[in-house]
Amino acid sequence: MILGTETVPLKTMESLLEIEKMQERYVISIDTIEGKLLSPDKIDLMDACDYLSQFAFEDYILLDLSAVGSLKGVDDSLISNVMNVLEKRVMYGGGVHTVNDLKHLKTIGTSGALVASAVHNGDIPLNIIQKGI
Repeated sequence: MILGTETVPLKTMESLLEIEKMQERYVISIDTIEGKLLSPDKIDLMDACDYLSQFAFEDYILLDLSAVGSLKGVDDSLISNVMNVLEKRVMYGGGVHTVNDLKHLKTIGTSGALVASAVHNGDIPLNIIQKGI
């Protein structure tokens, strides 16, 4: 299951850790717009990442909602800042446009990418996704 910061308060995510083995079943989506955390909590993006990093969640999605569907490329600064604080597996979504974007994301250490728009419009061929980068 994916829990997004857009709708799930951080304390709720924390409470899931009290249920044995639940942290293995959840991926946390850190939802952002223009580099700011989208959340019912009033907290800075980097502070939220620091808070989340202390828990046993291992997999994250960093979702730049302001870039979803835009095909404008990836936000290196956003990715770098979040990955440096979290020190966990991070998949990136938002603006991924080309095979070169995928190669770049792999090089900088992301665990994957969300590529729906780029695959849908043919910028990233489906066979590339199927065989991997």
